Amino acid sequence: MAQERRARGIGRRIARGAGVALAVAFAGLVLLELSLQLASRFVGDRSGAWRAGATRRVLCVGDSHTYGALVRRDESFPAQLQRLLEQREPGVWSILNLGVPGLSSTQVRNRLPVWLSRYQPDVVVAWSGVNDSWNVSEVDDARGGVALALEQLALRSRVYRLLRVKLHDLALERDVARGRRVWDVAKVEGALSLEETWTVKRDGRIERITHERVALDTYAEDDEVEARAEADYAAMASIARAAGAVLVLVEYPLDAGMFAAANRAMRRVGERLGVATVDSPASQARVPPEQHEWLWAGHPNGPIYHEIARDAAELLLRTGRE
Repeated sequence: MAQERRARGIGRRIARGAGVALAVAFAGLVLLELSLQLASRFVGDRSGAWRAGATRRVLCVGDSHTYGALVRRDESFPAQLQRLLEQREPGVWSILNLGVPGLSSTQVRNRLPVWLSRYQPDVVVAWSGVNDSWNVSEVDDARGGVALALEQLALRSRVYRLLRVKLHDLALERDVARGRRVWDVAKVEGALSLEETWTVKRDGRIERITHERVALDTYAEDDEVEARAEADYAAMASIARAAGAVLVLVEYPLDAGMFAAANRAMRRVGERLGVATVDSPASQARVPPEQHEWLWAGHPNGPIYHEIARDAAELLLRTGRE
């Protein structure tokens, strides 16, 4: 009997100790969260990715149209957007180009939480969707329903964002340690590689990219591309909003076939969720005939990118004033 009482007493002490430990851990997390939230209001982003002194940060994400494949780096959409905004509001805006050739809207959607956590932009400009016809990577990993709602809730926590970025980087560091080939995006002028999987380096950061291709004769139909892209754009809007950022979608200037399917999805999401979209088909129509040229696979040339960037700049300036 005495032994049973002693055992129960020990059990109660262990339970109390565990409860105290959990309470202390929880209080520590709450304190850390409050500290990070408070610090964010008084301390600017110290990441070297952004221009010093800029107060409006714009993250450009997407495929080769964002990256600027087949044109000089200074002719890319993000580079021209930076120059146009600098002319209007010197020193205010900083544009960061995270475009990677071949990315699908699903890959952008899946990476957006980490990008938002790392760079903490005010605006995300997304340009993707046409590659959904052949690139089916990560489709099964796309979160929806309850999982997406939990993701949005977690993104409101700076502790969660800090941990997510750290775990993401540790996983990629293991990739590099194992000898996986690393491509420096800043030094690549066209498509990254014929390989299906590689590790991308940008601004000192690394990212694993896998392009799971389907056979040419099994490319997705336009309505399939449209439905998948629409779901991804809607998720991007929710994810960005949860992290305190505004989403802007850029339509493809060549409004035909699979490009048109992605454009229709953007317009519907824009109307349904109030997401601003850049009307690139209208932008490119202003380019004089002697400067108007489509490059391989329907990519714009520098003058077309300029007109798209001009419309995007006007939209961002209105967003900034609002």
